[in-house]
Amino acid sequence: IKEQYGKFLIIGLSSLYILQSFATILMNVNMGVQTNVNLPFVTYGGVYFIVSILSIAIIFSVYRRKDIYQYEIENKIEDEVKEAVKFAEDSPEPSLETLTNDIYA
Repeated sequence: IKEQYGKFLIIGLSSLYILQSFATILMNVNMGVQTNVNLPFVTYGGVYFIVSILSIAIIFSVYRRKDIYQYEIENKIEDEVKEAVKFAEDSPEPSLETLTNDIYA
């Protein structure tokens, strides 16, 4: 994933699921503190299940657009501007006579 925001979004949401799963597993083997943490996508929780599905949808959406880079369009525009400037520099400047002839013609 090329964009930093997308990377952080995926890392944050996936670490949320990993930590919740890890905490639930530790609670079940009596190695962790007994808390009210749901196991993602297994424990029926109503609103929590909807939030889980929406966050996975966000992860899939970011991953689907992983090849789209925000600055590709800007770089393409910069290349076109550079090409136009180069073309303008290479073209000969019109003389004063041709300019006055064009104005008064």
